[in-house]
Amino acid sequence: MLNKSSFFIVGKHAVVEALKNPKRKVLKVFLTEESKKTIHRISPNKNLLKDQKVFFKTKRELDKYCGKDQIQHQGFAAEINYVDEISIKEFIKNKKNITFACLDNVTDPRNIGSIIRSAASFDVDGLIVKDRNYPKNSKLMYKSASGSMEHINIFSVSNIKTTIKFFDNSFLLQEKDELVFNKKNLRCVTKNKPSIKELRDIEFAFRMCKYVKSNAIVVVKDNSTIGIGAGQQNRLDSSKIAVQKAKKFQPRSLHNSVAASDAFFPFADGIKVLINAGVKTIVQPGGSIRDKEVIEEANRSKVKMIFTGTRHFNH
Repeated sequence: MLNKSSFFIVGKHAVVEALKNPKRKVLKVFLTEESKKTIHRISPNKNLLKDQKVFFKTKRELDKYCGKDQIQHQGFAAEINYVDEISIKEFIKNKKNITFACLDNVTDPRNIGSIIRSAASFDVDGLIVKDRNYPKNSKLMYKSASGSMEHINIFSVSNIKTTIKFFDNSFLLQEKDELVFNKKNLRCVTKNKPSIKELRDIEFAFRMCKYVKSNAIVVVKDNSTIGIGAGQQNRLDSSKIAVQKAKKFQPRSLHNSVAASDAFFPFADGIKVLINAGVKTIVQPGGSIRDKEVIEEANRSKVKMIFTGTRHFNH
């Protein structure tokens, strides 16, 4: 029976990071035999399952923990407790140079999760959200956040304007994305370098990303869009959709094509999907804590990768 102070989460990164978080009480862990091996590969020096109540299930049995949202559980589910909350006033006491992000009128759990993931990646100290818009036990949000729920302070408040007073009325507004593509900011991070023709496609693809709902992946060839993956919980799913669309409508154009991502690849899995489909050049902002892993995969596959240093975030 589900305890009132607990709820279920699904997905590899959500469950693994919850197990790593000393502040998070994990009541039960549900795994397939394969996902158990994955946990040991992820954390070879520390047994994350020690002292945990672990139950082994088939993939079909784990489907019931996903509800009607059709979330991909990846063989991982867990029942967890809420982390003890701290007030903003207490959190900022005697602190300087604190960075907060504030969400107003953002209600989609997928979007909130994506923003949490980005905020954690950029070392934002805290995220302020409205009580009525924050689905604090949403499986979709936890899955979309890819484990970042465990790495950022989230403050749920009833009135954002009142809360801002704690910051001496200092705040940051996000305006319309009017960034212009600047070739001078491009940085090739792989051994292989793009040609002038590929640079034209790189510019076109990254410009297109600006108008695609995040998480956005755009595949182009010869200054023409051949596949788009949009609005997914993670970059891997967007990559798969972009490839599926390209295979359906422009299969011959995938060979030696260019792919752009509106934000960095947090893992190498997304670029593997693109590379296996025939993409030979990838442009992305860079800035992930796993950039090295992603670049190494690009070099292994002999593809070209460009960092722009600039991200888009269309929600």
